[in-house]
Amino acid sequence: MPALASILAAARPITLVLADDLSAGWDHVRQWSEQLDDDCRLIACRCETVPLIDGLLDQMLAALAEVALADWPFWYEAELPAQITTNAFERDLQLRHHLSAISRQHLNVSQSWLRQAARRCLRSEPPIEPSASREIQAGQLLLAVAASKLVIVLGPGPGAADSGAASLVAVAEWFNRVTGASLILLLPQYWKDHPAVQRTAYESLQIDLAVPKPEPFATNPFSNNRHSGAGTVTFIASPLPGRPHPNSDAEQRLYRRIISDGELADLLEFNQSVSVDLGRKYRVDLLCRRHKVAIEVDGDDHFQNSSKYCDDCERDYRLMKHDYLILRLPNLLINSDLEMAVERIRDILRLRSKSV
Repeated sequence: MPALASILAAARPITLVLADDLSAGWDHVRQWSEQLDDDCRLIACRCETVPLIDGLLDQMLAALAEVALADWPFWYEAELPAQITTNAFERDLQLRHHLSAISRQHLNVSQSWLRQAARRCLRSEPPIEPSASREIQAGQLLLAVAASKLVIVLGPGPGAADSGAASLVAVAEWFNRVTGASLILLLPQYWKDHPAVQRTAYESLQIDLAVPKPEPFATNPFSNNRHSGAGTVTFIASPLPGRPHPNSDAEQRLYRRIISDGELADLLEFNQSVSVDLGRKYRVDLLCRRHKVAIEVDGDDHFQNSSKYCDDCERDYRLMKHDYLILRLPNLLINSDLEMAVERIRDILRLRSKSV
């Protein structure tokens, strides 16, 4: 599988990736999302069934709104007010004042859209404004969630029919034209001769991806992810530095608990890059720089996929070579007994503080 950096270096608005095995191709996309530099963000949308163009656009926007809600209040690479005051009148005045300042700093931000979006996020609702056009929705959502560089991966699930090729190509071209984001179309190899794919292939960078078949017990990297409101688009998004993963409910629960802890809040950072051998970087779910402790929040795929397990062993080995102590917390523990998970973190940090 080509590295994402090499694809981006080609500077093509749309990159066409044709995979012999689409399931394994999507697993590579997940790996891309874990290997990005902090100034680049990847949002991958997989269509289990591909609707017509209008339906796909709406589902893509719903998926982006879910990412934006998970990121709130850390938009525009800053922090917006998540909790202002309990007085409704004062809250509205303060929110207007703060958001006006944001729109002055970021000239492409629509103040009216931002005001409505912020109110929805404060109510824990996805920031979709039905009265706004799709162009405004897409542009404003991507401004809110994008790092310096944004890459959108779009493609079908393994069982989708090639009748959806025209919709996928048209939506990829629309997003590139409206937002300027880099688009990667991940398609099965046998779609190569479809007229819509042939048309876009003349203007895009084409990569033929031959990948091994997934292991018999490997998990689908998209199977446990959030669904858009429309229900047929699943997505993964790389996290923002300092924030919990938008696809991990366990990380988000742990984040809310950690930031309220007087001892741990100043010691731990979420989703930080650590450089090890030969410039290799790993993104650590929680990092304590002071005591060199790396804490990983592990979903089911870490235990059911032997390839993932081997990757974790390699990662732990290289981090330990650089004097990092590794603590792994299963999602099951965090979701069933959050306080026990927090106490394990506390115990390890206290132990480490005595030994360094």
